[in-house]
Amino acid sequence: MYDDDAAPLALSIFRSNGSAAAANSLSSRLVPLADLRRLVSGRYRGRTLAFELELRADVDRPRPIKKVSGDFYSLSDVTPVYAGSFVVHNPTLTVTPTEIRIRGLGRYTFTAGFTIVQVTIERRPLRQPPSPAMVQFFSQTSAPGTAYICAYESPLLMETDGVCDATRPVGPDS
Repeated sequence: MYDDDAAPLALSIFRSNGSAAAANSLSSRLVPLADLRRLVSGRYRGRTLAFELELRADVDRPRPIKKVSGDFYSLSDVTPVYAGSFVVHNPTLTVTPTEIRIRGLGRYTFTAGFTIVQVTIERRPLRQPPSPAMVQFFSQTSAPGTAYICAYESPLLMETDGVCDATRPVGPDS
């Protein structure tokens, strides 16, 4: 993550140590800051009138598991109620300079008619906020199903609330 001004400094440090090969190797790996793109892996959330989708994508961080998964929540009650989940184990990743497309067969905890999951996320520059994920479900015959626009929430895939149980000692001395 070097800007254009840092490259000459790095080159001069290596050259002063007498290693021109190391200096040339470093300069070939330097990327201008303006060209660096955000990682798209993380947690996203989107809604339709009836359901909320919490999407998790782990495809481009160091040592990714290369999976996408999600949980559906029914919105018919006062608070969202868990309705089911899916996971895409071996998705096809299409990576371009401007977007990542993740597509594959989902395994569901319920009977689903639209089993193909496609997630498209724009790869934005670091200086811009994260892009939403466009999630589209398809049938085996490629008929489109429900689509979600999921806003980026966090680079963390899961969020848990801390639980603290209060206990008291049990035994003859209590």
